[in-house]
Amino acid sequence: MTLAQWFSFNGRISRKTWWIFYFLIPIFLSLLLGILSTFIAMIFLIQPNLAHLMELIGNTIAKDQFAIADIFFDRTVIWIGIVFYGPTLPVAWLWLCGSIKRFHDLNMNWHLPVFITIMQYLFYVISFFIFVSFTISFFADPVSSPSLNPFWSIVFEALEILLFVAFLIEMLVLGFLRGTPGPNRFGPDPLAPPTATNIALPPQPQ
Repeated sequence: MTLAQWFSFNGRISRKTWWIFYFLIPIFLSLLLGILSTFIAMIFLIQPNLAHLMELIGNTIAKDQFAIADIFFDRTVIWIGIVFYGPTLPVAWLWLCGSIKRFHDLNMNWHLPVFITIMQYLFYVISFFIFVSFTISFFADPVSSPSLNPFWSIVFEALEILLFVAFLIEMLVLGFLRGTPGPNRFGPDPLAPPTATNIALPPQPQ
């Protein structure tokens, strides 16, 4: 598999290819990037700006509410988010490529894996900002650190459960279901040897 094929949405892949190139390797890359991002954020962003971040949370506590806008639009917190989540974009792209090609192998379109991946990524980005705000607020004032509104707490817990169930179903589909035997409209069977009959079928009307 070439680098261009690895990052491509086209064609079909087998379960073995998905497990190796789109699950195990991205997990390894995520761990390395996570360690590097944490080091960079702590040394260059959090420690030099800790007083500012504590003041930001202190102002939020003084308002007696969780002013999420103050967190989202703070320049330092935005840079922390970029450092943490910027390197994960190639990994998310790899996951999406693998998901789409496995769905192609099952003769299904790309819509569902794209929707699930986007929802998961947005949820974890938002969760990151909330985690940062609560962590800093705890160190700033452990006694009066803010708590999330009960309604939003329920909403986030429900979304977390829903996305986790969707992830489990997606894992079952991607990692364990046998693809369409023989060629389909997305390409030849990745498990079959290349022959004159193992070629992509013409597109069918939607």
